Amino acid sequence: MNDSQQSKDRYLGLLLREMDRHPGEREEPELRSFAAEVLAGMDIEDFAGRRPAEVRATIAFVWEFLRHWDRREPKIIFFNPVFGQHGWNSSHTSVLVLAEGMPSVAESHASRARPPQPRHPPPREF
Repeated sequence: MNDSQQSKDRYLGLLLREMDRHPGEREEPELRSFAAEVLAGMDIEDFAGRRPAEVRATIAFVWEFLRHWDRREPKIIFFNPVFGQHGWNSSHTSVLVLAEGMPSVAESHASRARPPQPRHPPPREF
């Protein structure tokens, strides 16, 4: 096992312990498996500097987004994560795209072209 895989395994342990603090997540094995898949598909640099609580909140938000997709049509959401609404903050605008026959896409883009907004609008679904 290489250092990167060991680091991912350690981080996954921290993440699962963080999920244990949330009763609904502790009792949802599919969410825990999803979290392991998400981390396995990422470079360690993408999450190594982030607190497990932030990563947990991000994964839980994406999980709920997936659970409420009926698969008949694509589902897209653009939003600026705010702790009170999403469980984590970001200076980037996040984009989630779900479409049948396409791997899920989750992106975050820095919004340097426009000044920071004092209020964040609620997520919009299309």
